[in-house]
Amino acid sequence: MKKNLALLIIGLLFISKAYSQDESRASKTWEVQKYDITATLPNSETDRYLNAKAVLDLKNVSGSAGSRLTLRISDKAEVSAVKVNQTTAEFSKGEEKIGSNRNLQRIVVRLPSVQPNANFSVAVEYKLKVDENSGLNALSPVGSQFLPLSFWYPTPNSWYFARGADNAPFRIQINSPNGETTVSSGTQNGNGFEQKLFGQPFFFTGNWDTKTITNISVLTPKGFGAEEQKRADELAKIAFDAKNFTASLLGTAPDVPLRIVAVKRGAGFSSSGTILIDESALRRQKIDSQTAMTIAESVAKIWLGGASNINGEGFGVVREGLARFVATQFIEKQFGVDVADVERLRQRTAYAAIASRDAPLTIVSPLDDYYFTAVANKGAMVWRLLAKKVGQEEFFNVLRAQMKNGSLELNKLRGAFSAQKDLLDYSFDKVTDTNLFVGLPQSNGAETKVALRNVGSIEVSVNVAGTTTSGEKLIAQTTIPAKSFGEVNFKATNKIVRTEVDSEKIYPQIDYSDDIAP
Repeated sequence: MKKNLALLIIGLLFISKAYSQDESRASKTWEVQKYDITATLPNSETDRYLNAKAVLDLKNVSGSAGSRLTLRISDKAEVSAVKVNQTTAEFSKGEEKIGSNRNLQRIVVRLPSVQPNANFSVAVEYKLKVDENSGLNALSPVGSQFLPLSFWYPTPNSWYFARGADNAPFRIQINSPNGETTVSSGTQNGNGFEQKLFGQPFFFTGNWDTKTITNISVLTPKGFGAEEQKRADELAKIAFDAKNFTASLLGTAPDVPLRIVAVKRGAGFSSSGTILIDESALRRQKIDSQTAMTIAESVAKIWLGGASNINGEGFGVVREGLARFVATQFIEKQFGVDVADVERLRQRTAYAAIASRDAPLTIVSPLDDYYFTAVANKGAMVWRLLAKKVGQEEFFNVLRAQMKNGSLELNKLRGAFSAQKDLLDYSFDKVTDTNLFVGLPQSNGAETKVALRNVGSIEVSVNVAGTTTSGEKLIAQTTIPAKSFGEVNFKATNKIVRTEVDSEKIYPQIDYSDDIAP
């Protein structure tokens, strides 16, 4: 009797704990429908303030009425006024830690009761101090910039929110007293930009020459010569080809202007059609593969995150990992398998460096220092593996169907590939423990045996390559059960002197050094 009672209590505690964990998962209350921001740059070099007014159209996406709104913004912002539906509102300020050395400022606003699915607007007037210039924000007579991770505008959900930061259509008006060229994303009208896709507000000012090639604008620093202009033409061609390639996989290209901007700071950033590259790329004799990858990934994100909003658990695996997988596919088509394999080697090497300390892809956070390394590189490998399992055509058929409603979530995407549940559960919900071993070739007449081992939690279907003394490469396919052993046999007239398991490097592993013998 006592034993049964103890078991009952343990069971109830387990159920209560599981319920509590499910209830404690972070969820959105307010969702941004649109940003409308007017930013005014200072007239004087000694003035270090950006003056701004941000109007946010918001929607209550929770299941209950809300009467309090919390906005996040840089702790360098000085908020002077807040209005709700054009009526002055009371607000208070607080602090939110986002790491050991960085804080955000909370602006807490009292609201009249807002019912579920109801919309309202909030306007915030503020000025933002820029103590010193960086790649995220800068004020200068020769050029200014404000990227999303400088937290220069107010928004309800933190940029580090577990289910994804706020992304929404936006309009930006930039008042620049120095007559500089202004850059953001979307359709330009004077110094204003209207972005109808999902994105995060940002802008640049500077001095560029603009060249339009095949409807793609390339902005190069004034004074660049003929050779640099040739590189600009090549960048435009890569972007044009990447756009057509991505459209062949993900459907009709979204109607948004495409801009490539050469910058000194902020290279690698992109948002809904605007791509920042390092201006030094234009001084090279030819475009390097990493710059081509940056452009290809940025183009893929016009669909993945731009036309289709991405949020929910594991959002980074879709936004970053799926975009990197598509971009690598483009590199392979455009420049050949060897160049694409070099990019995949970079991805594996980067991931292997953090594989022993990463977290499951569904819970890894942008606050983790290995976040982008994990979600982009391991994510790309997982999507490549899934596409190989189900077939390339079927993979993208399912992906296009999931994107039709303008949103994309990892959970729904996983459900669409339910036949691969075990693989996806392992890939997304668990840390990587796969490690493959290959033994030395053992010859017996015309037959060579190779021993294999898989110490991971899932079975793997791999190619095993054997290289002969004459340099001939033989391929054998096999499946190695989880936490078990396997074997392949080669029939070759020449002696096999080298073996490699998973020669295509399909599976994410914690260590790739055991894949080759000797």
